[in-house]
Amino acid sequence: MKYQVAKSTKELDNQVEKAIQSVTTMRETIQNVLVSIAFHAYKHGDYTRANTLIDGVGNSVNQKALVEWFVRFGGLVINEESKSFEGWKGAEFIKENIEKAKETMWYDLKQQAPFKGFDLDEELAKLLKKAEKMAQEVEANEDESRVAAIKVDANKLNALTTLVMTK
Repeated sequence: MKYQVAKSTKELDNQVEKAIQSVTTMRETIQNVLVSIAFHAYKHGDYTRANTLIDGVGNSVNQKALVEWFVRFGGLVINEESKSFEGWKGAEFIKENIEKAKETMWYDLKQQAPFKGFDLDEELAKLLKKAEKMAQEVEANEDESRVAAIKVDANKLNALTTLVMTK
């Protein structure tokens, strides 16, 4: 990749605007391709381009949203083992859903949560709170079927509590 480093603030602003516009163009292009693949499958029974698109965009876009769009509106079926489309619900499914498909932008589906960081102390505190609640449930013997599925080692819980409290 050849980098074009901005030489001025104005040039940098232009690069930023171009990047923003390219994202909008990319989203619209992908939406158009999704609908085209659905129409192709409707006419020819061939949905293989859906796999080609998903594989081709890689991690450059939210693939989960694309997959969700194809499942909801193209009736495509995922093979859990190969993580690819292996079947579909037929042309009638697409016919019934195509208008909703056109109205539903792929990027509005399966939103990815932004990374919020990680705080070990906070996570340990949550874990301790949950473990203490489960230990209390075992002591109260509230629901025998749940109690049988709860495993809280009192020694480990005490050691972890001590470790967290000493910080």
